[in-house]
Amino acid sequence: MADGKMIEYRVDNGIAVLEINRPPVNSYTTELLKELDAAILEARFDDNVHAIVLTGKIEKFFSAGADINMLSSTKSSRALKILPSLLSQLSTVTLLAAGSKSPWRATSASPKRKAVASA
Repeated sequence: MADGKMIEYRVDNGIAVLEINRPPVNSYTTELLKELDAAILEARFDDNVHAIVLTGKIEKFFSAGADINMLSSTKSSRALKILPSLLSQLSTVTLLAAGSKSPWRATSASPKRKAVASA
């Protein structure tokens, strides 16, 4: 994880790429959702961002869903409602890119990303 963050954020040609990085399966927790919220807000208020891509850094998974340990806590019902709420508030185009073949992965070549972005 970059700097201990679970959401890695970068802007590439006007596209904010938010990459979930929480091994081993990118399961989400309340803390991850708070980071996602902060990254979405950063992208929303950046005049250079015209679209948002949410993807997973882990090769085989986008996300396995909620962390099982979080589900056993009393705050889990609120956490399960956060992600749909975050995504519904976006005013920019948002793509969810899943799988190891995603052209938005940080390891992909730049021309491949540009080709997908213009399609």
